[in-house]
Amino acid sequence: TLGLGGTRWEEPGVVSVVVLRDPLSRLLAGTGYFGHRFGYGPERFTREDWWAYARSAQTDNYALRILAADRGCCAGADTERRHLEAAKALISRITYVLDLACLEAGMQALGEELGIHPRIGE
Repeated sequence: TLGLGGTRWEEPGVVSVVVLRDPLSRLLAGTGYFGHRFGYGPERFTREDWWAYARSAQTDNYALRILAADRGCCAGADTERRHLEAAKALISRITYVLDLACLEAGMQALGEELGIHPRIGE
């Protein structure tokens, strides 16, 4: 397989869109994970639970892990800079980058840019 980095994003007629989420928002939205891993939600977390969560793979940089060529790239403070640079290079090849926090407005703007009317909230 080509993977994301091997895809020919620059081909004429290819419009690429990536939706990203604030890493802290993603980190704190892990309620499904909380229930699966701990058996209860963060409202009942002890100090030890929070440390276990902070050290889990759930808190790695998900976007970096997906966008970097090496899926095992996230190693906290020991993550090699080359992985960040590879992810940044890939993002620079994407036509549009949208923020999940304002996705509806982003989709509307994208629709206007492309001359289409997205059916959002209809």
